[in-house]
Amino acid sequence: EASFEDAVLKGMANGKPLSSDMRELYVGEYINIVSGHVLTNINNKVGKTSRLTVPVVGLSEHDDGRKYKEHCTLYFEAPCGSMKMDISYN
Repeated sequence: EASFEDAVLKGMANGKPLSSDMRELYVGEYINIVSGHVLTNINNKVGKTSRLTVPVVGLSEHDDGRKYKEHCTLYFEAPCGSMKMDISYN
């Protein structure tokens, strides 16, 4: 969601204007940070290292879990917007 992206970028760039390439890199880094925290929590809960990899940012199409047995969609809500994360796994 654009308002969420704007809020993330404003915080990460300390209010400095960013080119469109830099905006994409910053959003990708934010998603990597969030995903890293999620993966750490998953690994801690199951007691072993998962085989999940770094997410693909900006991917317009994905397999929606057809290739994997399990699928989960997470929604993150904030006053400035929302983010949706789809996870497919075996």
